[in-house]
Amino acid sequence: MTDSLDAYPGPGATPGRRLLVLAFAATFLSRAVAGAEVESLRAQLWLTDQALGTLVSAFAGAYAIGLPAGAALGARRRRAALLAAGLAVCGAATAASAAAFGFWTLIAARVAAGAGAGLAAGLAVVLLLDGDRRPGRAPRGLLMPAAAGLAMGYLLGGVCGRTPGWRGAFIASGVALLALAPACLRAGEPPRREADPWSSLSAEGWARALRRLAGARARYLSVLAAVVGASAASALAFWLPAFLERTRGVPRLVTGAQLGVAVLASGFAGAALGRAGSQAGTGRPAAGGWTAAAGMAAAAMAMLGALSAARSVVILPCLMVALLGVFAAARGAVSALDGQEVSDPALAAVALLLIHGAGELGGAFGLGAVADRVSFGRALYLLPAALLASAMLWAAAAWAWGRSRRAVDDAGRKVA
Repeated sequence: MTDSLDAYPGPGATPGRRLLVLAFAATFLSRAVAGAEVESLRAQLWLTDQALGTLVSAFAGAYAIGLPAGAALGARRRRAALLAAGLAVCGAATAASAAAFGFWTLIAARVAAGAGAGLAAGLAVVLLLDGDRRPGRAPRGLLMPAAAGLAMGYLLGGVCGRTPGWRGAFIASGVALLALAPACLRAGEPPRREADPWSSLSAEGWARALRRLAGARARYLSVLAAVVGASAASALAFWLPAFLERTRGVPRLVTGAQLGVAVLASGFAGAALGRAGSQAGTGRPAAGGWTAAAGMAAAAMAMLGALSAARSVVILPCLMVALLGVFAAARGAVSALDGQEVSDPALAAVALLLIHGAGELGGAFGLGAVADRVSFGRALYLLPAALLASAMLWAAAAWAWGRSRRAVDDAGRKVA
């Protein structure tokens, strides 16, 4: 079975589809550039690690608000125009981050950038799904564009590390987003689907959807595992450049190049491994859950090895394995959450908001808060612990999926 969306637009893809995939990838550029410039921001704006982690929380919170806001606006207006507006807001706010002279001005710019990124990313995915021939499937193939966006952010941050510095990196990434925004007006407007997640959630209500989510063990375990995994992945993506620069003395340019190549290669390989694991066996949600558990466990062990190693010849391969495991787990998680019981539009909307909101709000902030109280090197060991916790939750969810599937099969045999 092939994915509903390819990992990248192939030769037969329409120009509008290529623009949508590019727009989705571009929303990760602003996120990665901020992570690549952590050490410069800490030194020149006198920010603590907790304050730096707050930048991620502010971006993620605004991103989670931008997702449903874009859907609500898109129900009444042309979505391609809103997508272009979201990219323009994200680009302008990212460029405006270069003018920050302290914590609060930088936070304001990151909130605006997150809101624009959430608006653009949500609308890009909806337009891609509406234009797909097999509606109702999760956007599994967008892992590769996400990895490409992160890689470009790391590379840009590394190139601008010394000259023109962190302000130049923010300006360059903002200008790139602003340049892409007008092109998205040509993305087209496919017919709207009837089963829209956000309108379904609005009609059903948060309380009822949450009660239904908690009504089955496999459901809430899967979402909880995804929330913990998103928290760990968000912290990993933000603090990796600081880990290499501050604790291992790797130059900014080398850090950006190494992480850019590592993220791109690991994203491609991890998505392929996750797809293969998710399609193994007969129970797709269970197979996706076991794949996510294995990927997170591998990432936890590899990250522990990277933190314990002192030589770069060992650190970089460990980081690549950790990133590969995270991407493979993400692919398995999407397959599991796209299973029979979680494919309900309202539940899908709740899961997305919990993952992008609760999942990303606390990870980088928590690690930064601990780093201010103990040390940055010790706080980094929270990363493998969180990855391992996500692996254990995914294993429990996969076991629950398999058990419910066996119960249904046994009931069917008895009836026959």
